[in-house]
Order: sequence, then C-alpha cells, then structure tokens
Amino acid sequence: MITKAILLAAGRGTRLGAITATYPKALLEVGDRPIIVRIIEGLAHAGIEEIAIVTGHQAALLEAEVGTGAHAGLGIIYFRQEKLSGTAHALALARDFAGEGQFLFGWGDIVVDPTNYRRVLKAARSADAVIAGQTDATPPTVFVPQREPYNPGGMEWGTQPQPSDFTVWTFAYDVSGLNAVTLNWRVDGDGENPIASIQNETYAGGSEVGPWNSEIMTIAPMP
Repeated sequence: MITKAILLAAGRGTRLGAITATYPKALLEVGDRPIIVRIIEGLAHAGIEEIAIVTGHQAALLEAEVGTGAHAGLGIIYFRQEKLSGTAHALALARDFAGEGQFLFGWGDIVVDPTNYRRVLKAARSADAVIAGQTDATPPTVFVPQREPYNPGGMEWGTQPQPSDFTVWTFAYDVSGLNAVTLNWRVDGDGENPIASIQNETYAGGSEVGPWNSEIMTIAPMP
C-alpha cells in the first residue's frame, strides 16, 4: 500500500514572469486556496500519510505557509534544492525518504480533481495484485515492422538505386518471456500507391497483391 508521496515545488515558474519572481508558484491561489494546499489535502483524503516536498525558489515562504501537515492529518518534511538543477536532481534529494518502497510522485503546482489521487492509488494496488498473481493477460509491445532499404529494388529519395534484397526488423518488449515474433507479409505489385490505398489493399487482398507469407523473425537481444 502506498502511503508516501513526493512533491516537487522548487521551480522558479519563469513562464509566469513577475508573478512568481518573489513568490513560490505552488502558493498561488486557486479558488482562494494555495495550489499545494489543495494537493496535500487531496493526497491525505486518498490515504497518503507522509509527504516530502522539495523546495527551492522562495523555499522559506512555502515551508512556513504549508507547515508540518498536522492540519491535514499527515506528516510533511522538506528537502531544499539549493541550486535549481532539474527535476531528476530534485527527486533524488528525497531518495532516503522514499526508501525501497513505492511512493506517489507529483508536482506541487498542478491542480487536478482530488478524486484522481484515490484512483491512482487504487490502480497501483490492482497492478501489484496482477504482478503478484502472474495473471497479466496484456500482450507484449511489438513495434510496427520496418524495412531497410525503405524502397527495395527502387530509388531511395528519388536519387539512389536500392538493392532488391531488404531486411525487415521490429522491436519487441515483453517482461513475461516472449519466445518468437512471426512476420506476416504479402507483396503489393501494382506500383506506387497512397498510404491509405496500400493499407486497404494489403489487408483486403485482391488481384493487386500476392498471398500471405509467414516468417519467424531472428531474435537479437538488446542490451
């Protein structure tokens, strides 16, 4: 169960110009309440118990306004990004707080419907159950096949003749252990066609295309 959250609130908010020159963006009010206060209350209602906030620009103002989180029934601690060095660096500052467990990560200046936090945490619990039970029926990710050269036996970009032999490749990703990828192909031999026409002819068949062929692709593991 996820009970920790990390919020990034160190940025300068440069796109808001003078509005955030001397004031934290996360403290700007929406509906008479600071953005980050809305976020914290939404997280508390969703079941979050501890929040780490990474501050930077006008950090003291934000920390004084938000406080310890007691008003929302949770605990809040702060990590300061003394030099604004990007969001990855900011998140790394809270590494010890996160520990080895799961946590919810977000920005301290993005307003969403607070019910979304509960939905996200529920989805995470469902995903944990699927992983633990090994019942995931989601198919592997297989990218659209590509060919090299793109126009075998023809001209590349209208200037360079290309060989008739070509290679078809794709990229497949599957943590459950994919054993093989089979390429199904057929030849459209009536010349150049618009994209929509090529797709329609390929799948619908007809006198313009040949029969389907199948070929098991050679596996080349990626690093």
